[in-house]
Amino acid sequence: ASIRCLSRDGLAAAVLVSSEVGSERLLAVGPSSSRLLWRGQATEGTIGQRRAYLCGGKNGRTAVAVSLGSGAARAIARLPRFTGPLTASPGGRYLAGFAVDWSDFTDPQPSRVVLVDAQTGAVRTAPLGGPYVTAKTLWLRHDRLVVVPGGGELDRVRVFDLSLRERGEGE
Repeated sequence: ASIRCLSRDGLAAAVLVSSEVGSERLLAVGPSSSRLLWRGQATEGTIGQRRAYLCGGKNGRTAVAVSLGSGAARAIARLPRFTGPLTASPGGRYLAGFAVDWSDFTDPQPSRVVLVDAQTGAVRTAPLGGPYVTAKTLWLRHDRLVVVPGGGELDRVRVFDLSLRERGEGE
Protein backbone atom coordinates (compact mmCIF):
# COMPACT_ATOMS: atom_id res chain seq x y z
CA ALA A 1 0.00 0.00 0.00
CA SER A 2 2.96 2.31 0.65
CA ILE A 3 6.74 2.09 0.51
CA ARG A 4 9.66 4.37 1.37
CA CYS A 5 13.39 3.86 1.04
CA LEU A 6 15.15 4.18 4.41
CA SER A 7 18.80 4.17 3.32
CA ARG A 8 20.87 6.04 0.76
CA ASP A 9 22.14 2.77 -0.72
CA GLY A 10 18.59 1.52 -1.28
CA LEU A 11 19.09 -1.58 0.87
CA ALA A 12 16.47 -0.76 3.52
CA ALA A 13 12.83 0.19 3.14
CA ALA A 14 9.64 0.56 5.13
CA VAL A 15 6.64 -1.16 3.56
CA LEU A 16 2.96 -1.04 4.48
CA VAL A 17 1.42 -4.30 3.33
CA SER A 18 -2.34 -4.42 2.97
CA SER A 19 -4.39 -7.57 3.15
CA GLU A 20 -7.94 -8.47 2.21
CA VAL A 21 -8.01 -11.44 4.59
CA GLY A 22 -5.80 -10.44 7.53
CA SER A 23 -4.44 -7.39 9.27
CA GLU A 24 -2.22 -4.81 7.64
CA ARG A 25 1.48 -4.86 8.50
CA LEU A 26 4.19 -2.21 8.55
CA LEU A 27 7.59 -3.79 7.96
CA ALA A 28 11.20 -2.63 7.98
CA VAL A 29 12.79 -4.63 5.15
CA GLY A 30 16.49 -5.19 4.49
CA PRO A 31 18.48 -7.32 2.04
CA SER A 32 18.16 -10.51 4.07
CA SER A 33 15.55 -9.85 6.77
CA SER A 34 12.41 -8.02 7.70
CA ARG A 35 11.13 -6.73 11.03
CA LEU A 36 7.49 -6.22 11.97
CA LEU A 37 6.96 -2.65 13.18
CA TRP A 38 3.16 -2.64 13.47
CA ARG A 39 0.18 -4.89 12.81
CA GLY A 40 -3.46 -3.87 12.83
CA GLN A 41 -6.34 -2.55 10.79
CA ALA A 42 -5.67 0.43 8.51
CA THR A 43 -7.43 1.72 5.43
CA GLU A 44 -4.58 4.01 4.28
CA GLY A 45 -1.00 4.78 5.16
CA THR A 46 1.81 7.14 4.28
CA ILE A 47 5.42 6.54 5.24
CA GLY A 48 7.49 9.57 6.20
CA GLN A 49 11.17 9.89 7.06
CA ARG A 50 10.80 8.86 10.71
CA ARG A 51 7.18 7.78 11.07
CA ALA A 52 4.37 6.12 9.22
CA TYR A 53 0.98 7.81 9.47
CA LEU A 54 -1.94 5.43 9.28
CA CYS A 55 -5.71 5.81 9.03
CA GLY A 56 -6.34 2.99 11.47
CA GLY A 57 -9.33 1.07 12.73
CA LYS A 58 -12.69 0.53 11.09
CA ASN A 59 -13.29 3.00 8.25
CA GLY A 60 -9.91 4.65 8.95
CA ARG A 61 -11.23 6.64 11.93
CA THR A 62 -8.02 6.88 14.00
CA ALA A 63 -4.86 8.72 12.95
CA VAL A 64 -1.93 6.62 14.18
CA ALA A 65 1.79 7.51 14.13
CA VAL A 66 4.22 4.57 14.10
CA SER A 67 7.95 5.10 14.71
CA LEU A 68 10.03 3.52 11.95
CA GLY A 69 12.84 2.98 14.45
CA SER A 70 11.12 1.37 17.41
CA GLY A 71 7.68 0.45 16.07
CA ALA A 72 6.05 2.40 18.92
CA ALA A 73 2.55 3.44 17.89
CA ARG A 74 0.37 6.20 19.26
CA ALA A 75 -3.11 7.37 18.39
CA ILE A 76 -3.09 11.04 17.35
CA ALA A 77 -6.69 11.97 16.59
CA ARG A 78 -10.19 10.79 15.70
CA LEU A 79 -10.73 11.22 11.94
CA PRO A 80 -13.83 11.57 9.79
CA ARG A 81 -14.89 8.25 8.28
CA PHE A 82 -13.09 7.19 5.11
CA THR A 83 -10.20 9.65 5.45
CA GLY A 84 -7.61 9.12 2.73
CA PRO A 85 -3.81 9.06 3.07
CA LEU A 86 -2.35 11.59 5.50
CA THR A 87 0.69 13.59 4.45
CA ALA A 88 2.90 15.24 7.06
CA SER A 89 3.82 18.92 6.87
CA PRO A 90 7.48 19.95 6.92
CA GLY A 91 8.45 19.46 10.55
CA GLY A 92 5.63 16.93 11.04
CA ARG A 93 3.28 19.00 13.21
CA TYR A 94 0.31 18.75 10.83
CA LEU A 95 -1.18 15.95 8.77
CA ALA A 96 -3.47 16.53 5.81
CA GLY A 97 -5.76 14.28 3.82
CA PHE A 98 -9.29 14.15 2.47
CA ALA A 99 -12.46 12.32 3.46
CA VAL A 100 -15.00 10.84 1.05
CA ASP A 101 -18.23 9.43 2.50
CA TRP A 102 -18.65 6.12 0.69
CA SER A 103 -21.35 4.85 3.08
CA ASP A 104 -24.54 6.47 1.75
CA PHE A 105 -25.19 6.52 -1.99
CA THR A 106 -28.77 7.81 -1.58
CA ASP A 107 -27.83 11.02 0.30
CA PRO A 108 -24.09 11.51 -0.24
CA GLN A 109 -22.22 14.10 1.81
CA PRO A 110 -19.62 16.44 0.28
CA SER A 111 -16.01 15.33 0.42
CA ARG A 112 -13.79 17.28 2.81
CA VAL A 113 -10.19 18.27 3.20
CA VAL A 114 -8.93 17.10 6.62
CA LEU A 115 -6.24 18.80 8.72
CA VAL A 116 -4.89 17.19 11.91
CA ASP A 117 -2.69 18.90 14.51
CA ALA A 118 -0.46 15.97 15.50
CA GLN A 119 0.51 17.66 18.80
CA THR A 120 -2.96 18.49 20.12
CA GLY A 121 -5.14 15.99 18.22
CA ALA A 122 -7.38 18.81 16.94
CA VAL A 123 -9.05 18.03 13.60
CA ARG A 124 -10.40 20.60 11.14
CA THR A 125 -12.33 19.92 7.95
CA ALA A 126 -13.59 22.02 5.04
CA PRO A 127 -15.83 21.11 2.08
CA LEU A 128 -13.99 19.94 -1.01
CA GLY A 129 -16.47 20.16 -3.85
CA GLY A 130 -19.32 17.67 -4.14
CA PRO A 131 -19.58 14.05 -3.06
CA TYR A 132 -17.09 11.38 -4.12
CA VAL A 133 -14.30 13.91 -4.75
CA THR A 134 -10.84 12.43 -4.39
CA ALA A 135 -7.60 14.34 -4.16
CA LYS A 136 -3.94 14.31 -3.17
CA THR A 137 -2.68 16.58 -0.45
CA LEU A 138 0.78 18.16 -0.62
CA TRP A 139 2.54 20.82 1.42
CA LEU A 140 4.01 23.99 -0.11
CA ARG A 141 5.56 24.90 3.25
CA HIS A 142 4.73 24.33 6.93
CA ASP A 143 1.57 26.51 6.76
CA ARG A 144 0.28 26.05 3.20
CA LEU A 145 -1.51 22.96 1.95
CA VAL A 146 -2.20 22.14 -1.70
CA VAL A 147 -5.11 19.92 -2.71
CA VAL A 148 -4.72 18.40 -6.17
CA PRO A 149 -7.83 16.93 -7.83
CA GLY A 150 -7.94 13.19 -8.33
CA GLY A 151 -11.52 12.63 -9.41
CA GLY A 152 -15.10 13.82 -8.97
CA GLU A 153 -16.19 17.45 -9.15
CA LEU A 154 -12.96 19.06 -7.95
CA ASP A 155 -11.48 20.53 -11.11
CA ARG A 156 -8.94 23.00 -9.77
CA VAL A 157 -5.86 22.87 -7.59
CA ARG A 158 -6.60 24.67 -4.31
CA VAL A 159 -4.28 26.17 -1.71
CA PHE A 160 -5.36 26.30 1.95
CA ASP A 161 -3.84 27.81 5.09
CA LEU A 162 -3.87 26.11 8.51
CA SER A 163 -7.36 27.45 9.28
CA LEU A 164 -8.47 25.71 6.04
CA ARG A 165 -9.31 29.02 4.47
CA GLU A 166 -8.78 28.87 0.71
CA ARG A 167 -5.83 31.08 -0.29
CA GLY A 168 -5.73 30.40 -4.01
CA GLU A 169 -6.68 28.13 -6.84
CA GLY A 170 -5.50 27.36 -10.33
CA GLU A 171 -5.53 25.02 -13.27
